[in-house]
Amino acid sequence: MHKKLIALVRGTSLNACEIQYYLPLLRHFSLLAVTSKGNPYPPPGFPIPVSKLWCPGDLLGSSRYGIELLRLILGDTQYLYGLDQALSGVSLISTIESYLACSYQTVRFSQKEKLGGKNIPVVVTANDNLPFIHEDTPIMKRHKYFVLENADHFVAITEAAKKVLIKEGVDGKKISIIPQALDVKLFSPAKNKKIKGVFTILALGRLTPEKGFAEVIAACHFLKNEFNKKFKLIICGEGADRNRLEQLVHKLNLSGFVEFLDGGIPYEKLPDVYRNADCLVHAAGDLLDAHGRVVWQEQFGRILIEAMGCGIPVVATDSGAVPEVLGGYGILINPNQPQILAREISRIIDSPKLRTAEIRKNLIFVRKTYAIEKISWNLINLYSNLLNG
Repeated sequence: MHKKLIALVRGTSLNACEIQYYLPLLRHFSLLAVTSKGNPYPPPGFPIPVSKLWCPGDLLGSSRYGIELLRLILGDTQYLYGLDQALSGVSLISTIESYLACSYQTVRFSQKEKLGGKNIPVVVTANDNLPFIHEDTPIMKRHKYFVLENADHFVAITEAAKKVLIKEGVDGKKISIIPQALDVKLFSPAKNKKIKGVFTILALGRLTPEKGFAEVIAACHFLKNEFNKKFKLIICGEGADRNRLEQLVHKLNLSGFVEFLDGGIPYEKLPDVYRNADCLVHAAGDLLDAHGRVVWQEQFGRILIEAMGCGIPVVATDSGAVPEVLGGYGILINPNQPQILAREISRIIDSPKLRTAEIRKNLIFVRKTYAIEKISWNLINLYSNLLNG
C-alpha cells in the first residue's frame, strides 16, 4: 500500500530530541526531513530521507548583527533556498513556529498548490507562551500573520501556547494540544541506585540568564552556609553566561562545591547524566527586554520530564509552562527565592523517604502523560484526519 509522504520542515533545528516521536509514524506514513546544510544532524544511518538546503542562518545566525540583517531582509534567519523543489510530491507538511521564515515558505507553497487543485495541509507546532512577540520587523510580522491566517492546523505543546494562538487570531478549532514526548525506555531509572558519597545536584540547559543558573548557585550558597549540607552541584550546558557564572561561584566561595560540564552531550548519553545525579534543579525565570517587558518564559522545560523518567526528584520554579508540564508533581516554588530553593533541596537531602516518594509518583506521571507511544498516536490521528478530511 502506498504511504502518503509527510515533510518535517525544521530549518536549522532538526534534532534527535524532537524527531524521536515522529519515527513511530513510519508505520503509517513516509517521512522526509528538511533541514539546513549547516545542521550536523542527523547521523549516518538515519531512517528518514533528509533534504539539506542552503540557509543564510547557517552563516549569519550566530551574530546579533547578522540576525538583525536577515530579519530586515527575509523576516527571519530560517529561510531555506530550494524548499519548494524539496517539497515536491508531499501530502502534508509539518513545520514549527509561525514566525519562522521556513514556516512562511511552507504555507505559501501550500497556497500555490491549492491554486493548481492540490490540497497539501500545513501543520505548525507552536511553543510560545507569550502573545505578540517575534514581530520585530514589518516583514517578520507580515510573515507571521500570513502563517497564522493560512496554516491548516496548529499543534500547541501546552495549554498556554494554545491561548497565545487564540489571542493572535487563530480559531481554537484549528488547534490541538500535543505536548513534547519522552522515550521512557531510554530515559529510565538506574537499577538499584543508592546515593554514593556526596549528594549530587544537577542543573542542565542553556547557560543564559533566564534559565536561572545564578539562582541555583545562590541557593547552594545557602545550602552550604545556612543548612550546613555537603553536596556537589553539576552545571551542564553551554552559553554566553558561563564566565559570569564561574565568577559567581568564585565570589561565593563555592569552587569546591560546583563543577561545570561542557554541553554538547549526545542525546542518547543524556540519561546517564541524570542517573549520576540525585536531584534536578530548574530555576528558570522571566526574560525582560530593555523596557521591562517580559519577552520569554519557560515554554516547556523538557529536562523536567527527562529527569522524572530517569528517577531523580525535581525542584523547579514557577515560570511559564512549568506548572502545566509538571501537572502537580515535582516540587514547585516561586522564582527568585534562592533561600527557599535551598530549603527544598535540603529537605530532599535529609529525607530518603521523601526522595523515594517523589521518584515513584513522578515516574508514574511521566510514563502516563508523555510516553512516545501516546504522543505519536495523537500525531497519527491528527495527520490522518487532515489527509482524509
